[in-house]
Amino acid sequence: MGLLETVVESLQKEFGESVQPLEEFRGEIKVSVEPSQIVPVCKFLHDEEDFSFNFLSKITPFTISINQPFTNKGRYASFS
Repeated sequence: MGLLETVVESLQKEFGESVQPLEEFRGEIKVSVEPSQIVPVCKFLHDEEDFSFNFLSKITPFTISINQPFTNKGRYASFS
């Protein structure tokens, strides 16, 4: 299991269903997070000794997928 898979597993343990299952596309990992949990998830990723994330590259309020029609499900996604 790679680092990103470990991060997602830790997020799911810490935040339960607020963090949606891992999705990988074109070498990027996507994590969907309930809007009310964005700040706690970011804080967890920053403060957790094993991860110590210091940079958020993208956050978007909708789902982007070439395999599905455009939707706005009220979730936010962080891409690494």
